[in-house]
Amino acid sequence: MNTDLQQELQHIFDADYSPAAVQLDLSLMLRLTEQRRKEAKKIEVMKAWLEDAEARHVEKEAKIDSFLEQFMLSYFLETNAKTLVLPNGFRLSLREKSDKVDILDEVATIAWAKGFTDEGFIKTKESIVVKMLIKHIKETGEIPPGAKFIPGDGLSFSCKDKGG
Repeated sequence: MNTDLQQELQHIFDADYSPAAVQLDLSLMLRLTEQRRKEAKKIEVMKAWLEDAEARHVEKEAKIDSFLEQFMLSYFLETNAKTLVLPNGFRLSLREKSDKVDILDEVATIAWAKGFTDEGFIKTKESIVVKMLIKHIKETGEIPPGAKFIPGDGLSFSCKDKGG
């Protein structure tokens, strides 16, 4: 608090409650209220600046990530490499995302697979051999009841430490 205001406050506490002192007290209270309002406004401006700075930082990180991903993809595609070992021992790998099948209703899918006794769709505990099912879907286009085919889309990167 500024020293002039402190002196005026001290004067009020030391003075009597004459009309002049009350008038001074009200004047001081108004000045204090105005000062608090200005300080609150400054705090709001600083908060807005901080939020904007954080948003810019997140955006900058996303751009860097995107650039590095595109750079790595270009390297892998130009060199036909699948793996890159960095000097620090980290291993970067690129591979195509594989197709997937979600078994939504295993009973219905198993009932369908029983029609293909020699195809290898069913394990002894009667669960679907997903690789065989993906192969069948890709070859015939037939998606059995209770299954949902999810084609592999794009490429995926992985990064492993020397120990992993």
